[in-house]
Amino acid sequence: MCTKRKEIENKERGFGLVSVLLGLVIVVLLSLGVYSYFSSGSAAAKAYSEAQFSNALAGGIKSLYTNGNYTGLTTQVVIDAGIPAKNRIDVTGKIINSSMGGTITVAPGTIVNTDDSLVLTYSQVPEASCMGFLKNVSGMFEGISITTAGGGGGTAVVLKTPGTKFSVATAAQNCAAGTASAISLSKL
Repeated sequence: MCTKRKEIENKERGFGLVSVLLGLVIVVLLSLGVYSYFSSGSAAAKAYSEAQFSNALAGGIKSLYTNGNYTGLTTQVVIDAGIPAKNRIDVTGKIINSSMGGTITVAPGTIVNTDDSLVLTYSQVPEASCMGFLKNVSGMFEGISITTAGGGGGTAVVLKTPGTKFSVATAAQNCAAGTASAISLSKL
């Protein structure tokens, strides 16, 4: 009788260990799923937030250059004018940081006439944020181009010019190529 009781107790212990291990595996798999879900949502949130920031930054620059001529526009001029929030400026006081990980440079551009537009150039836009960012800014800026990392620094591909529609297919193809070494946004 005693041996039968010990066999039952041993089986119960073994079953308990298997249950614990199975439960642990399930918890790990669920945790990975939750992390994956929230990290992709985080990229989309950053892309949306950065698009809103770029539009506000462009609005601040336009109010600084009311005549529509952006001659002399630089990142430092924008920083000195207090347009970007202080938490976006690096410790040297010379660089505007993007919430997507890279930096933002500001310069004059040409759409019709010399220095008639402002250009915001985002460096190192991660693939996870690229398409969401481009879709969000497509209605805010007259010109959009993307340069993907590649041999020789890559080639700029125009996604939108004044009077044309944003090319979603071209954007998707270039975003899927990996981290964009630069995304340039132009606004008259």
